[in-house]
Amino acid sequence: MTNVLVDDKKIFEDVKSYIHQIAPDKEKIVKLYSGKLKLFEHYGVERQLKACLWSDVSLRGGGYLIIEHTEALHVIDVNSGNKSNREENQETTALS
Repeated sequence: MTNVLVDDKKIFEDVKSYIHQIAPDKEKIVKLYSGKLKLFEHYGVERQLKACLWSDVSLRGGGYLIIEHTEALHVIDVNSGNKSNREENQETTALS
């Protein structure tokens, strides 16, 4: 591990103090981040988390599901994808 970045002054002091107690030689790896962007934005962590939690599920036949979680319910939207123009009507498309 090269550095431990902390973007809050109080937490920075707490972490530095703790590291000093358990591994004094590693205290210098704790750094206070002071960039203009939020720490997670600067390093793309939010983007990576969103990619990991992506709610699309591809189906073998070309369709896909979009799964959304809300406080009140879970929604599953079924999309026909590239099959929407191949069948004669909506019911046939859904069965495909």
